[in-house]
Amino acid sequence: MKVVDLSHTIYEKMPIYPGTLPPTIRTGTTVEKDGFYEREITMFSHVGTHIDAPAHVLETGKTLDQFPVAKYAGSCCIVNLAELNSKIIDLDFLIGFHCIIEKHDFVLFRTNWSLKWGTDAYFEDYPVLHQEATKWLAGFPNIKGVGIDAISIDGMDSKYLENHRILFEKDIIVVENLKWLDTLPFKEFSFSCFPLSFTEADGSPVRAVAYIPN
Repeated sequence: MKVVDLSHTIYEKMPIYPGTLPPTIRTGTTVEKDGFYEREITMFSHVGTHIDAPAHVLETGKTLDQFPVAKYAGSCCIVNLAELNSKIIDLDFLIGFHCIIEKHDFVLFRTNWSLKWGTDAYFEDYPVLHQEATKWLAGFPNIKGVGIDAISIDGMDSKYLENHRILFEKDIIVVENLKWLDTLPFKEFSFSCFPLSFTEADGSPVRAVAYIPN
C-alpha cells in the first residue's frame, strides 16, 4: 500500500485565509536548559489543511467532537476539474460522476490550485461549485465529507458561504487546502482526515492522507 500525505505543513509565514492571524511557533523548552525539547504553537482552528465543522457557520451545527471518529475515514473518489474551462462547477458537469460518487464516503475536487500555494494567485479565481451542484451532492446519503485543493469551497467574495451551509445542513464535513491530488494515480482509494480532539471544535487542522493499494 502506498500512503500519500495530502496536507500542507504548518509554519509561521504560511498562506492563511484573509483576516485570519498566522500561526506562531516558538521554542518553549530546550534540552540544554530544561532537559527536554518542546514547541509552543498558537493558531486558529482553520489553519492549513483543515476540516470545517457544521458549527463553523451554523448556530446549531455540530462540532467535530460530536461526530464519531469513523466520520473522518472511508472510501474516496476524485473529481478532476484541472482541465475544466469554466470556473463554475455546474450540475451538468458533476452529474456525470454520479456512478462513482454514490459508491464512496468522500469526494475530493482536484483543481490543481495547490500548485499556486504561497502566491497571491492561490486566493483568486479557483473553481467553485454552483449551489445547484452542491445541493445535488448533498443529496447522497453516503457522503461523509467533501474536500478541495483550494482555499475554500465557496468563492472569496461569498459572504454567506452558501456551499458550506448546504453541506453542513446534511452534516457533511468540508476539507480545504488539500494538496498533491494531482499525484494520485487512481480515482478510487481510502482516505482519512482525523482532526485534533478538543471540545467545541468548529474546525481543526488535519493530516489528510490517501491510501493507495498496490
